[in-house]
Amino acid sequence: MNNSDIVAYAHCGWEYSAVVSSEKLTPVIIKIEAIFIEDKSWKDDKKISDYSLLHEQKHFDIAEIFARKLRREVSEKIISSADYIESFYKIYNKITKEYNNFQSLYDQDTKNGTNKAKQKEYNSIIINELELLKDYK
Repeated sequence: MNNSDIVAYAHCGWEYSAVVSSEKLTPVIIKIEAIFIEDKSWKDDKKISDYSLLHEQKHFDIAEIFARKLRREVSEKIISSADYIESFYKIYNKITKEYNNFQSLYDQDTKNGTNKAKQKEYNSIIINELELLKDYK
């Protein structure tokens, strides 16, 4: 497959905000959201199909999975501003690396959605992961 076979691209990921105090024992507030950036995403209207759009939707679902994983780790390990300063970026970088690897593997294994059997497998994996992490919506 070459790049001319790609009919769409979904630019997604997550963003976060944090309220951190200089008082190290003060609780920290962290908000993490999966995002879809429309103006950096695209589709070829002449080649796109509902099936291709489903593949791209799964990219956003993967972003949501990893946003939930990040929320889970943050909720378990970061309570105070001191925790944030000491650990947040280590956790963030680890989850980001896992996310990027998963997104790449997803496209590679599904051949950008053209391998229907693999796409079906990933659809199940993604649905299951979202369900397992539902407490971190």
